[in-house]
Amino acid sequence: MMSFLRHGSSEITGAVLILVISVVLSVSLLALFINYINGSLQSLYSGPLGYHCEFTVIGYAVNATANTYKVALALYNYGTATCIINNVAVINATTGNVIMVIPYSNPIKFNRFTIVTVIVNSIKPPFIIRFYSNDGYAGGTLVE
Repeated sequence: MMSFLRHGSSEITGAVLILVISVVLSVSLLALFINYINGSLQSLYSGPLGYHCEFTVIGYAVNATANTYKVALALYNYGTATCIINNVAVINATTGNVIMVIPYSNPIKFNRFTIVTVIVNSIKPPFIIRFYSNDGYAGGTLVE
């Protein structure tokens, strides 16, 4: 009768041992995965995502003269780096087609706030003015 009890306890001990080993390996792999993801996100945030330009158009004014529209736009940078704007696009508000692209040979640079004047010639509102920064950020507004 003693040998019967020994065989039963041995099988239970083996099953519990396999269960404990699989749980320990699973927790170890999960910890390694979490550390890897955390390190990757930290390097992204301190690298390409660390210092960046993010801006918005906080207001605009339109001055219409004979066949010429001048739009003065107030830009505010809430990012952590200086914004460098290379070009401006004027986009049709109804179709989404680009009407005109204005490249700047001398880029607009600003840290917090600036006013930019865009001359759109005879293009009548409504249209969208979109600014493109050096680091890939774009911001704009609908001019009505």
